[in-house]
Amino acid sequence: MQDFDGAADALNRLAVSSEYLTENERKELAFELVFMHSINGDLERANNCFAIVEKEFEKEASLRIRAAYCILSEGKEKGLAMLDQAKNEPLSTIKGVEIFERKMLENMRKNLLSVQ
Repeated sequence: MQDFDGAADALNRLAVSSEYLTENERKELAFELVFMHSINGDLERANNCFAIVEKEFEKEASLRIRAAYCILSEGKEKGLAMLDQAKNEPLSTIKGVEIFERKMLENMRKNLLSVQ
Protein backbone atom coordinates (compact mmCIF):
# COMPACT_ATOMS: atom_id res chain seq x y z
CA MET A 1 0.00 0.00 0.00
CA GLN A 2 1.33 3.39 -0.93
CA ASP A 3 1.39 5.97 1.84
CA PHE A 4 0.21 9.10 0.05
CA ASP A 5 -1.16 10.58 3.28
CA GLY A 6 2.26 10.21 4.92
CA ALA A 7 3.98 11.71 1.90
CA ALA A 8 1.57 14.65 1.91
CA ASP A 9 2.24 15.19 5.61
CA ALA A 10 6.00 15.19 4.97
CA LEU A 11 5.59 17.72 2.15
CA ASN A 12 3.40 19.89 4.39
CA ARG A 13 6.09 19.85 7.10
CA LEU A 14 8.63 20.92 4.49
CA ALA A 15 6.29 23.71 3.38
CA VAL A 16 6.33 25.11 6.92
CA SER A 17 10.07 25.68 6.46
CA SER A 18 9.68 27.16 2.98
CA GLU A 19 11.30 30.44 4.01
CA TYR A 20 14.61 28.53 3.90
CA LEU A 21 14.03 27.25 0.37
CA THR A 22 14.98 28.94 -2.86
CA GLU A 23 12.21 30.27 -5.10
CA ASN A 24 12.62 27.29 -7.44
CA GLU A 25 12.50 24.81 -4.53
CA ARG A 26 9.29 26.45 -3.24
CA LYS A 27 7.76 26.17 -6.71
CA GLU A 28 8.71 22.48 -7.00
CA LEU A 29 7.33 21.88 -3.50
CA ALA A 30 4.04 23.53 -4.48
CA PHE A 31 3.85 21.32 -7.59
CA GLU A 32 4.37 18.18 -5.48
CA LEU A 33 1.77 19.37 -2.97
CA VAL A 34 -0.74 19.83 -5.80
CA PHE A 35 -0.03 16.22 -6.79
CA MET A 36 -0.27 14.75 -3.29
CA HIS A 37 -3.45 16.60 -2.39
CA SER A 38 -4.96 15.63 -5.76
CA ILE A 39 -4.11 11.95 -5.26
CA ASN A 40 -5.57 12.14 -1.75
CA GLY A 41 -8.77 13.71 -3.11
CA ASP A 42 -8.39 17.00 -1.22
CA LEU A 43 -9.57 19.54 -3.79
CA GLU A 44 -9.42 22.51 -1.41
CA ARG A 45 -5.76 21.97 -0.54
CA ALA A 46 -4.88 21.10 -4.13
CA ASN A 47 -6.50 24.36 -5.28
CA ASN A 48 -4.63 26.34 -2.61
CA CYS A 49 -1.30 24.95 -3.77
CA PHE A 50 -2.27 25.34 -7.43
CA ALA A 51 -2.93 29.04 -6.83
CA ILE A 52 0.72 29.46 -5.78
CA VAL A 53 2.04 28.13 -9.10
CA GLU A 54 -0.87 28.77 -11.45
CA LYS A 55 1.16 30.88 -13.89
CA GLU A 56 3.84 28.20 -14.31
CA PHE A 57 1.63 25.13 -13.95
CA GLU A 58 0.89 24.17 -17.57
CA LYS A 59 4.42 24.89 -18.76
CA GLU A 60 6.52 23.61 -15.85
CA ALA A 61 4.60 20.98 -13.86
CA SER A 62 5.16 17.39 -14.94
CA LEU A 63 2.39 15.58 -16.77
CA ARG A 64 1.95 13.39 -13.66
CA ILE A 65 1.14 16.44 -11.57
CA ARG A 66 -1.07 18.07 -14.20
CA ALA A 67 -2.97 14.81 -14.79
CA ALA A 68 -3.60 14.21 -11.08
CA TYR A 69 -4.95 17.74 -10.66
CA CYS A 70 -7.03 17.41 -13.83
CA ILE A 71 -8.59 14.15 -12.62
CA LEU A 72 -9.60 15.75 -9.33
CA SER A 73 -10.74 19.12 -10.65
CA GLU A 74 -12.14 18.25 -14.09
CA GLY A 75 -13.03 14.57 -13.93
CA LYS A 76 -12.00 11.07 -14.88
CA GLU A 77 -12.59 11.30 -18.64
CA LYS A 78 -10.47 14.41 -19.12
CA GLY A 79 -7.80 12.91 -16.88
CA LEU A 80 -7.71 9.68 -18.90
CA ALA A 81 -7.29 11.72 -22.09
CA MET A 82 -4.33 13.48 -20.52
CA LEU A 83 -2.81 10.15 -19.44
CA ASP A 84 -3.25 8.82 -22.99
CA GLN A 85 -1.38 11.87 -24.27
CA ALA A 86 1.64 10.83 -22.19
CA LYS A 87 2.17 7.68 -24.23
CA ASN A 88 3.56 9.70 -27.14
CA GLU A 89 5.62 12.36 -25.49
CA PRO A 90 8.89 12.38 -23.57
CA LEU A 91 8.44 13.05 -19.87
CA SER A 92 12.04 13.80 -18.91
CA THR A 93 15.52 13.97 -20.37
CA ILE A 94 16.76 12.00 -17.35
CA LYS A 95 16.24 8.26 -17.80
CA GLY A 96 15.47 7.50 -14.13
CA VAL A 97 12.95 10.35 -13.92
CA GLU A 98 11.36 9.17 -17.17
CA ILE A 99 10.93 5.65 -15.74
CA PHE A 100 9.48 7.02 -12.46
CA GLU A 101 7.03 9.33 -14.24
CA ARG A 102 5.85 6.55 -16.59
CA LYS A 103 5.29 4.16 -13.66
CA MET A 104 3.33 6.79 -11.76
CA LEU A 105 1.20 7.59 -14.81
CA GLU A 106 0.50 3.90 -15.43
CA ASN A 107 -0.53 3.43 -11.78
CA MET A 108 -2.83 6.44 -12.04
CA ARG A 109 -4.36 5.00 -15.21
CA LYS A 110 -4.92 1.56 -13.63
CA ASN A 111 -6.49 3.15 -10.55
CA LEU A 112 -8.81 5.28 -12.67
CA LEU A 113 -9.90 2.34 -14.80
CA SER A 114 -10.56 0.18 -11.73
CA VAL A 115 -12.96 2.77 -10.27
CA GLN A 116 -16.44 2.51 -11.72
